[in-house]
Amino acid sequence: MEGRPAENGAGAAVPPRLRAGTTFPDLENVQQQYPEKDDMTAFRVRQLGYVENNRKDVSGPALYAPFGRDLLTLPKKRYHMGELLELPELPPEFTDPIAGVPPYLILNVMLPNYDPSMLVTKVDGPGWAYVFYFVLTQSARSQLADLENASAAVRTLVKFITVDDPAFRERLKLICMLCNIDETKFSSMVKRGIYDYNMKPFLTRPQHKFFRGPNYFEIDLDVHEFSYLPKKVWASIRERVDECQVDIGLTIEGRDDSELPELILAQARVDKYGLHHAVTLQEMQAMSDEARD
Repeated sequence: MEGRPAENGAGAAVPPRLRAGTTFPDLENVQQQYPEKDDMTAFRVRQLGYVENNRKDVSGPALYAPFGRDLLTLPKKRYHMGELLELPELPPEFTDPIAGVPPYLILNVMLPNYDPSMLVTKVDGPGWAYVFYFVLTQSARSQLADLENASAAVRTLVKFITVDDPAFRERLKLICMLCNIDETKFSSMVKRGIYDYNMKPFLTRPQHKFFRGPNYFEIDLDVHEFSYLPKKVWASIRERVDECQVDIGLTIEGRDDSELPELILAQARVDKYGLHHAVTLQEMQAMSDEARD
């Protein structure tokens, strides 16, 4: 979708003006490599020979490192947050795409703030946008500059981003891990459901969209479009997310040994941060203006 405007009801595209990471200023620092998080969940991904033996093991280092995030409250869901954003400046040697892969990755998770109905399917309305920002690691950049010797995961990333192939992009997977289930006050029924699906990858299709800007690739995950049951589960836990320590990871599904082992593209942690902290676009604008002064 390179060069195309966002598909949403928020009006025409506007010049970038919101500083990425403004609502979490303690996470801002893109000039230096984001330090490894030793306490992050070690996501298990497909390894060589998976088709024959279903073997999974801990992923190698992620290809993108986190450097910031924003949490917004919105009257309607909004695709393509990147067109509203001012991303941090990078050193000149980090600015240009390598092998067609831009330096920034944006993950925009759109969450509903209304109860689902079995009788009426609602796919838009008030909610939140949890927007995560990542930058290519130096290791990934080095591999992109030498694709002949790059890992299978890096070559898969190049195809995923540079080739507008909807079928291939349907291989995108999200992994979620609630790290502290027993500490939460969820009902025993909800906890059982979480245990059943905790850390199990799922394909994000068809509730995803992709956008590209001059220095970023954006993945939008639309929970508003999920089926009734997962939206019902979300409605039952959303008021208690401030009790939760959640790790999320993205990967691209490898289906034969030429695409394996998989690697985590990017991962981030949401650590007991309630949705009541969300700000409006107007408040983020004011915070961005103040940060520039």
